[in-house]
Amino acid sequence: MKGLRRIPALLLCFCIASCLLPASALAANSSGTARDVTFELAMASDLKGLGLLEGVGTNTDGSTNFDLRRAPSRLEALVMLLRLLGKGAEAKAYAGACPFDDVPGWGKPYVAYAYDKGLTNGSSRTKFGMENASCAMYLTFVLRALDYSDTAG
Repeated sequence: MKGLRRIPALLLCFCIASCLLPASALAANSSGTARDVTFELAMASDLKGLGLLEGVGTNTDGSTNFDLRRAPSRLEALVMLLRLLGKGAEAKAYAGACPFDDVPGWGKPYVAYAYDKGLTNGSSRTKFGMENASCAMYLTFVLRALDYSDTAG
């Protein structure tokens, strides 16, 4: 992962903003009704075109379901970061062993890759942790990608 310190500051800002997107999509407007996520859906479609998002399925009209009204899981956040770093295809094809028993089959190569590259640890020795990703978790992934270490606490 050497050389990633040269990622432009804009990329880091994008990472932070993408972590905050689900929270903003949940926000209510001044009348107390759910916020219209039309703009966010357009951005998600653009990110899909760049290969950074795939969505969680297909809507009844055939469009991609991005499920923007919920926070991404820790695994989904990690996959988004790997794609953003241009390592998504490499990670998806990775043949290393995943050390955690709570990762679904589709996510095992991503987690194994990120674990072997020092981008992630588990929530325990045997569990990756499949809860929703907090901004702190996502930023930890980003900082590790930039060669910062949190091993000293």
